[in-house]
Amino acid sequence: MRNQKNFFKFGNLAFWVILVIIALNLFPFLNDKLYRQEHLSEWYNNFDTTQINIEEEDELKKDETDTTEEKQNDNKQMTTFKWKWNDYAGRNCSVSFKLENEEFEKSKRYRETYSSFFSEGSLYSDFVKQCDKPISIISKALKLEMDKRNLRGIDRLNFVVSAIQTPPYTYVEMRNCKQGGDCKPNGCCPYVKPFAVYTPTEYVFQETGDCDTKSLIAFALLKKLNYNVAVMVGDTHAGPHAMLGVAGFSAEIPSSSVRHNGTIYQPWETTNFANEFQLGNMRMWRSWRNWKVVLN
Repeated sequence: MRNQKNFFKFGNLAFWVILVIIALNLFPFLNDKLYRQEHLSEWYNNFDTTQINIEEEDELKKDETDTTEEKQNDNKQMTTFKWKWNDYAGRNCSVSFKLENEEFEKSKRYRETYSSFFSEGSLYSDFVKQCDKPISIISKALKLEMDKRNLRGIDRLNFVVSAIQTPPYTYVEMRNCKQGGDCKPNGCCPYVKPFAVYTPTEYVFQETGDCDTKSLIAFALLKKLNYNVAVMVGDTHAGPHAMLGVAGFSAEIPSSSVRHNGTIYQPWETTNFANEFQLGNMRMWRSWRNWKVVLN
């Protein structure tokens, strides 16, 4: 019994010694001599096997976002456009871009349900705002191409406007077409309400437009490229008409101009492409009356 007591006494003492040693190793902060930062970090990392730094976490989040956007884009139907035309100097020009097909449907619905028509200016302004996304994409593509070609000054404006002039003029009517034909370039589009004008996005997808449709998209693109431009309306011997107006540049072919709030806008005919359809020229019209700026 006595030997047993001594044995248990010794075993009990050994137990507490071992327990203290284990405690000191498990909790290094209890013993400053045994504690070191790298030991604690190593000990902690043995438990935290999912630790990543902030940069890695941000990169993972970015990858997840990019993957999500790619999947979303994959699910969206896109149309690739490649415009080809010649400028006034006869040089070959081109630009490529992609637009979501949904943008066309959205713009068409917006026009067809538009109910706040008070003037040409308000309608034009609302149409441009509605088409901001496609206009931003197209203007960016145009800018990249112009920068690539090292275009400067009036050559940049000529590049943009000649692109809009090149697709053939198409009649756009609120009622049935007297001219007949299909709603295709050189044809006639009937029952385009509320004001016989397409939104810029519709023009891009259909390549159909008359004077105000073409003037409006030229205005929207040049405005996005930070030029001082306007949409102007007035009368000619052929009837009411719309044109692009540009301030801050001298007329290439001087003719007539419009003053608006102290700013002089040179007219620009956008309906068709021809060397005489350059900035400032109005000589293609026998009469030119009552012209004013409705959007700038």
